[in-house]
Amino acid sequence: KTPEAKKIEAAVMAKLGRVRQILFLNEISNMRGLLKICDAVLFPAQSLYKKVDIPLTLLEAMSLGKPVIASKLPALTELLTPECGVLAEMNNSYEWTESMLKMVADPAWRMELGVNARQRVIDFFNAQSMARSYEKIYRKLLE
Repeated sequence: KTPEAKKIEAAVMAKLGRVRQILFLNEISNMRGLLKICDAVLFPAQSLYKKVDIPLTLLEAMSLGKPVIASKLPALTELLTPECGVLAEMNNSYEWTESMLKMVADPAWRMELGVNARQRVIDFFNAQSMARSYEKIYRKLLE
């Protein structure tokens, strides 16, 4: 976790008190199992330096129909649209807190985001689409 993550956790807990709907976790051995039982996924990253361009955890969460709240980073702005998730400034704990609260308070909106997230992965991040994208890159390199 980043130092900012602790501030976000504190802001959420101060606003909500102790509720069962939100858990803050560290390392997970069965990520897919955890994602299946989540209502939403948060990805508060300061950088994707030395990481995969689009984190597989987010693609997997979205493929399971989970909406995402993620840091507003260039690679993540390509993944998430307002129809399938929320992009928040990393250092804006208010933005993160309000996004989480809205997902808790409005299950219909949260579910709509999840349905759209799943469809986005199906449409743009399937094996065929990814292979075509790589082919385009290789063709450009050969020009």
